[in-house]
Amino acid sequence: MDELVVGRGPQVAIFRDASRSDGDTSYTGEGSFVIELRAEGLRAEHTVFMFSFDWDNLGAFFADLADSWKGWDGEKRWHSIEHDLSIAATSDSQGHCQLHFTVRDGPVPTWEVSMTGPQIDAGEDMAALDRAARRWIPGKTTG
Repeated sequence: MDELVVGRGPQVAIFRDASRSDGDTSYTGEGSFVIELRAEGLRAEHTVFMFSFDWDNLGAFFADLADSWKGWDGEKRWHSIEHDLSIAATSDSQGHCQLHFTVRDGPVPTWEVSMTGPQIDAGEDMAALDRAARRWIPGKTTG
């Protein structure tokens, strides 16, 4: 799968160009992907570097959202190792999941872009997002 598109319509987060090379111990050896945020009047993209546990944790984050289809209290979070991408998820009383994406240009950022949305419906929509994430994440993931 070339892309993981989260959301519909004008407000989407697109994960693309995933590459993973386990076994290479160099800084970028575990891989990277491009995150693109799109909303009305907004288009931002950034390359996110990943280590093996980052891929696994990202997969586990999406799996946890799907498993929590009845909703939860507080906020669930995932962030990349350099904190240049963070995803926060909240749930309402009907189990709808509201996602919030923050993209920065590195661990000591000079710019930051945030987008609240999209909302994912409980049940099958969150399960479909989890399945799509599993297909998009290269290599073995948790969940």
